Amino acid sequence: MKTFKCVLIDKNKKKVTRIIEAENEQSLLLKIKQMEYYLVSKDEVVKETKAIKKMKPKDLIIFCRQISVMLESGITIIKAIHILETKSTNPKTKVVYERIYESMQKGNSLSTAMKAQEVFPNILINMIEAGETGGIVEKNLAKMGEHFEKENKLNNKIKSAMMYPMILSVVAIVVVIFLVTLVLPTFFELYEGQDLPVITQILVSFSNILTKYWMIVLGGVAIIGMCIPIICKLKPVRFAIDSFKLNGPVVGKLNRTIYSARCARGFATLYASGLDMIELLRMVSIIIGNVVIEEKFQDVIQKVSRGEYISTSLEDTAVFDPMFTSMVYIGEESGSIDTILDSAANYFDEEADAASTRLVSLLEPIMMIIMALVIGFIVAAVMLPMYGMMQHIS
Repeated sequence: MKTFKCVLIDKNKKKVTRIIEAENEQSLLLKIKQMEYYLVSKDEVVKETKAIKKMKPKDLIIFCRQISVMLESGITIIKAIHILETKSTNPKTKVVYERIYESMQKGNSLSTAMKAQEVFPNILINMIEAGETGGIVEKNLAKMGEHFEKENKLNNKIKSAMMYPMILSVVAIVVVIFLVTLVLPTFFELYEGQDLPVITQILVSFSNILTKYWMIVLGGVAIIGMCIPIICKLKPVRFAIDSFKLNGPVVGKLNRTIYSARCARGFATLYASGLDMIELLRMVSIIIGNVVIEEKFQDVIQKVSRGEYISTSLEDTAVFDPMFTSMVYIGEESGSIDTILDSAANYFDEEADAASTRLVSLLEPIMMIIMALVIGFIVAAVMLPMYGMMQHIS
């Protein structure tokens, strides 16, 4: 597949520059004709513009909402993709839309074309596939746009709330390094020849390591920083972290509220799409984003496949808020589970906002306590030898 940089003229006689992939020049001319452009000049691009590895939440929201609106307006799906690709300002995202458009021109469905790109979440592809089967693609896309928007809003709120503790942590580390490497060595010179307390010896050793081997320390910190994300992705480590998120003191209860909100919203979004219940439960388990819950959902799927109530199966996991499982039970009994799920999703969205705020607010006093302990340790390490010197003088 070759890549060409083409200067084209559109219907309004305006010049536009496009990056187009084609197997050869003949295919290129055919594509330009199908896009209703006129070729002015072309140059083959040696380095191909790479597509993104994963669609960002903002791009997913735009994709779902704009395609949904265009389909409701009567525009065909392939034309809608072409319009979205034309309007895209991100070169990497544009490549994804171009490839989807090319795949659909060959007769593939939207879900098949999206699946081939390997950048869209499975929940979106499955929803579109279900919509194509039931003829409700625009409705499912609208629901997914709302789903991604709420999920992105919650994640942004958590990130914003985490900003202050992160800044506080960085400032504290910088201040400690400044004291240990530049200020405290002056005091340590006064203590030469003395028998120092253990805590002072520890601080002196730490200061010497930072001042003499700072390049090694910096390299070690960089290596650890690169290794931590990799280690956290290992299944045993991630399982332990996610288990703490569920069962840890204080944070466990708050996280269970957030997980209940994700489950309720995912359930409500997927239920209206007409997906098979087993596939629906499998997708919900992935949406929640906790490997411990995902494993527990295997039992839920088995129980539901045997004919047990969804509410009872979810309650047996001992993960979700009792109000959520109760609302699901009422929906099953009354036959209005879709309405109940929408209400549950709206309620737990608000609860998740409050829970995330409380969760992050716990970090501030913890940070203050840690900083107080560190400063107290430094002060004690410096003052104890000085106090000994004063006693010796007197």
